[in-house]
Amino acid sequence: MPDLTVIDETESKCKCGGNCEQKDVSDFKGVTVEIDWDQLTPSQQRTLSEIEQKLFEIGISFDTGAGGGKRHWEWDWSLKGPIKLIPRN
Repeated sequence: MPDLTVIDETESKCKCGGNCEQKDVSDFKGVTVEIDWDQLTPSQQRTLSEIEQKLFEIGISFDTGAGGGKRHWEWDWSLKGPIKLIPRN
């Protein structure tokens, strides 16, 4: 199974635009979901791209990026739509 890494970014004020429910989020900036693209088969890569597209189609959007054989989903202030980012304590 490919690696899925979530990188906790706790550096500044919450910038989620109201998408997180936690009241005390003074240290929460968001998370980067890093998917090891190079470990996916071509079929899995297509599936992941389709999932991303379907999320956008239903109104869930966020910044994305790629590089170094990785795919990044930035779940931070850019997260929009019928979804909430709820930090754990």
